[in-house]
Amino acid sequence: MPKGTRLQRLRGDPQVDGLLTVRGDQAAAASGSGGARKAEPRVNVWEVDFAEAAVFGGTLDGGSGLAGPTPTAGETVLNADLASTMGVGDGEVLTVYLYGRPAQFRVARVVPTKGVAGVGTGAVTRNAFFAPGTLVGAARAAGGTAQPRTVTFVSNAGGVEAGNTSSDAVEAKIRAALGPLASQGTSVEKANVMESGVLWREEVTALHNHFFYDEPKVYFMHIGGEGETALLAAGVRRALD
Repeated sequence: MPKGTRLQRLRGDPQVDGLLTVRGDQAAAASGSGGARKAEPRVNVWEVDFAEAAVFGGTLDGGSGLAGPTPTAGETVLNADLASTMGVGDGEVLTVYLYGRPAQFRVARVVPTKGVAGVGTGAVTRNAFFAPGTLVGAARAAGGTAQPRTVTFVSNAGGVEAGNTSSDAVEAKIRAALGPLASQGTSVEKANVMESGVLWREEVTALHNHFFYDEPKVYFMHIGGEGETALLAAGVRRALD
């Protein structure tokens, strides 16, 4: 039984406010022409059910970051990291090399690099999102054996900060649901890191990892605050100490 199927039993759990199963792979991208042409050899490409993504993670802290209409055939949604790298915006064209074959996509919109839209593989957080079936169809058209991998995201209830308190319990439930498949790897965000994140006059706006199975774990915390620079810096330093 696939991982995503086993995890469906977590739907309705009060400590979980969403499951989102996507398919993903890596690709290359290019934009522009002549001397202004830009190329990026490492792009994360994902096919996503945007209706499910819109409600994944609730409304706290921006949810998945993928709210909005599903891109149509020939369209893509980019995160800000990829849009900036490629120098493209809404309505412009990006060439994506899916399984070695170039295809042109119009940029439906650009979304902030946060939530699922900010997920990373390795050191890459440049993401392009497509309608369901796009990657599977591209892999089939390429005629090789490569297929997109399936990933299921699980979101703790309560947002970035409050959700941290249930991370250990949710991880245990994930491992129980996966059974022997748990040995293939799980990645849990928020746990432990938030304990050092009680900052004076600062608000934790996001906490995520960029890598699925890195060891040791590296987490990226985004904070914001208002006040005197020295006082804000002192609060950050206290958390780091």
